[in-house]
Amino acid sequence: MKKLLPFAHGVLLFASLLSPFWADWKIVLVGFILYEIQKLILNGCVLSFAQFGRENGKPKYHFTPYYLKKIFNLKASDRVITIYLDYLLAPLVPIVAIILQISFGFKPLITI
Repeated sequence: MKKLLPFAHGVLLFASLLSPFWADWKIVLVGFILYEIQKLILNGCVLSFAQFGRENGKPKYHFTPYYLKKIFNLKASDRVITIYLDYLLAPLVPIVAIILQISFGFKPLITI
């Protein structure tokens, strides 16, 4: 199971980032809100806790900074990467979905 977690985590991350192209903007927005609630209540991602364990009430590592640093040898701190991802990239996903689908009339694969 432990070996499957990084793969599942990566697939979920990429599916989330690409969701404006395959999911209705309402689904994308609900997913973003659930992600934010998860972070607020649990102080981290459920999959990060499962994959890396817990330390001081938070995951020992966060998936994306951990692998970005490991694969690309980034020198940025986990905190800087996490702030960039949580406060810039994550909110951009529903914004892009809304702009693409409402303003430009893009029809995703899954609509509601």
